[in-house]
This record gives sequence, C-alpha cells and structure tokens, in this order.
Amino acid sequence: METEKLTANIRTVKGKNSMIRLRSQGRVPGIFYGPHYETMSIDIDAVMLKNALARRKPLYQLEITGKGDFEVIFREIQRDPVSEKVQHIDLYGITRGQKITLTIPIKIVGIPVGVRTGGGILEVVRRHVEVECLPKDLPDFIEADVTNIEVGSSIHVGDLKVENLTILLDKKATIAAVVPPTVTKTAVAVTEEAAAAAEGEAAAGEKGEKKEAAPGDKKEAAGKDKKEASAKDKKEAPAKEKK
Repeated sequence: METEKLTANIRTVKGKNSMIRLRSQGRVPGIFYGPHYETMSIDIDAVMLKNALARRKPLYQLEITGKGDFEVIFREIQRDPVSEKVQHIDLYGITRGQKITLTIPIKIVGIPVGVRTGGGILEVVRRHVEVECLPKDLPDFIEADVTNIEVGSSIHVGDLKVENLTILLDKKATIAAVVPPTVTKTAVAVTEEAAAAAEGEAAAGEKGEKKEAAPGDKKEAAGKDKKEASAKDKKEAPAKEKK
C-alpha cells in the first residue's frame, strides 16, 4: 500500500478569531495525538489536505516540522455545513508493530451473470467493512468479485479474498446479491389495471347511451299511438243526418 504524505506545522495560535484568520490564509487547524505520542496542535495546507482526502487512503504519513514523521489515520474531519470545506481535523498516531482497527471500503468488481443473462438487479448491501491488521498490511480497499453471481444468489463476507487482516463481521453477512427483476412485474400489474379501468369506462359509456335513448323512444312511440287513435275515431264517428 502506497502511503500519502502530509506536512504540518506546530500551531501556536488558539481561539476562534485565530482559527478564522488561519483558515483565511489557506491553512486548516487540527490536532495530533496517540497513546504513545505527545498531543500537538497543528495546521496543514488546505489544498494539500483536499488532494490527500480525495485519494481516500486509509493510512497517511505525517511530517510535523521539527517533530519528526508519524503514521496517522483520520479520526475526525469537521466540515462547514454549507461549503463543505474542511474546518478542523483530528489525526491519530499509529504505533508500528501494533494492530489497528479501521473501516475499509469494498470495491465491487465485475458484472453478475444474473444481470447479463437473467435480467436480474444487483443490490449492494455493504460498501464498507471493519478490519483489524498491522498498519503495513492495511489495504486501500477490499475487492468483491460479483461476476459469477446468478439471480437469487449472493456473495458474503466469507467469500472475500484478504491477506494478513481480519474482517470484524460475521462470515455469513451479505455483501451483494442479484435479485429478480421486480420492475417488470410492476409494469405488468399497472398495464392490467389500466386495461381494467378502460373496460370499466367503456361499459359505463354504453350504459349511459342506452339510458339517454330510452326517453326519446318512448316519446316517439306515444306520438305514433296518438295519431293512430285519432284516425280511428274519425273513421268510426257516424255521419251527420242531412236535413
């Protein structure tokens, strides 16, 4: 593992106003401490710090001017809630030869066969795991090869290939799984529901047309019957006697 190097100065100024002035000069205040080291207030170049954090290394080499070199990890990073710029850092000194516990990212590698040929969906359950190892054996990440996962199958902590470290998690814990394509079933259900709704509207429309036609038909029939009755009355009426 390649170690990222940081350079810091001993910080003599303290207080809120001093911290604001320090940040305006492109420096980030911080503190260095550890079980076997003297606690020191430090400051570091903001650009150097930003670039180092972007590389996401778990372990860093810190050079403090006039104090020497130390292997460190970031214990805390405070950021501005709006700009997200780093406001303060806590660096923890590592003792060489002693094991440390850190959270390491998991890097998903490959495309599952269940996705390529079975139409499944890859679901990543864990993206980080906690490990214990010596500083020299600390990896930047742990690979999880999902190439051979089929639909309904998964990869677990016990399947991860690691050396000289212990993953502090149950071996049966799931890292990633390929699940059936539920989107297709949902789409079919929505289509069937829409079709049923359309049929219901069509049936309601036909019923409405029949109801509207009924009063007109009755009116026309009544008129026809009335005319026929009038003609019959005239025919049956007796002729007036001539005087």
